[in-house]
Amino acid sequence: MTTIGEFAESLLTEMNYHNTIFPRIPLVIDREIKKNILIAREKRNRKRKNADHFDSFVRGAKVMAISADVKNFSMKIPHNF
Repeated sequence: MTTIGEFAESLLTEMNYHNTIFPRIPLVIDREIKKNILIAREKRNRKRKNADHFDSFVRGAKVMAISADVKNFSMKIPHNF
């Protein structure tokens, strides 16, 4: 079974749907779309993994964070969390 999000992703990343060939997306826009899709996938995967460990997220605990440019880095949960 495919979710609506997965279907939308496939429409943006695949050049055809069944027997219909889509027009080409300009390269600069295509790269931006693919970057945003990768970030969204990473966030979904992290959300699933974090749900299993939610109780361990307390102030001062070390966690892995992700920035908008998909760079992973280690940080501590801030005190105003």
